[in-house]
Amino acid sequence: MAYKERCKQLKRIIYRKKKNIDAKHRDFDKLQDKIVTAEKVKPVDSATIDKLTKELVELHAYIEGMLGIHNFFVKEYQTLIAEKSESVKANLFNEMGAVISEAEGVDSDDGDSQDENDQAV
Repeated sequence: MAYKERCKQLKRIIYRKKKNIDAKHRDFDKLQDKIVTAEKVKPVDSATIDKLTKELVELHAYIEGMLGIHNFFVKEYQTLIAEKSESVKANLFNEMGAVISEAEGVDSDDGDSQDENDQAV
């Protein structure tokens, strides 16, 4: 898959995962509010609180799993960018090496002629 296509794909995946995580965090906050409200009601319905607490724990586990997946794609994206950066650096280094070699070749010819001129003088 081409570099740019993969970057676009990873950005989309990361964006969607982030949106889903944010939505689940809002659900989590709402569920916490329901538990607080249920605890304030007299008489306290422990079955409802237990049920809401169980849902809260499950939602928390789900969010943690989604964060793990999100982080995996973020790391993959960062690795892809770093590899491309290293590739670009290597290409530039190789090009610079070729230019330097070329320049040294030209300089060595000039240097030889100068040495000959210095010896003649």
